[in-house]
Amino acid sequence: TPEQVGNDKAVHSIGNGILDFDEINMVRTMETIKRMPSYENAVKMFYAQFVLLLGAEVEAVMVKVITQKGYAAEKFSREYLKGYVSGRVAGLDYTKFENHNYYDKIYKLWNFLKHNNSDVYSKVQEAYPELLVDTNANYKNGDLAIWFLKLSEDVILELLDGVSRF
Repeated sequence: TPEQVGNDKAVHSIGNGILDFDEINMVRTMETIKRMPSYENAVKMFYAQFVLLLGAEVEAVMVKVITQKGYAAEKFSREYLKGYVSGRVAGLDYTKFENHNYYDKIYKLWNFLKHNNSDVYSKVQEAYPELLVDTNANYKNGDLAIWFLKLSEDVILELLDGVSRF
């Protein structure tokens, strides 16, 4: 963590014979500050990787469940899911299922992280603006999605809890 790097540098300074307390604290503070951006980027990437894995696992579970219920097609998408569910019970719309919004949120995040395009960005912006760092950002095709998303431990825990109920 940035704090660990700062503390290590402070200890290193003492080992090098710098015994002035203020100088050691200045070194600690500067090293901590310098480390923050790379640390925050690394954490953000871990969250993004988790969302990508979560999206893949949720999709795998969906395919497995509906296959066990008789789905026989080789392809799968949300449109196939919608058609399959409504085909089993006329008029049934899986988007009306309780906690569907968590599945939808994961799906949109997953797609944005995978595809990095303005179409998916606008879908996230419209449905879940709270997940964006800046809802007025000038997103362009090919911009890396991770820099536009507010991913955090709280978001991950909310998604896990919600999608498991879905």
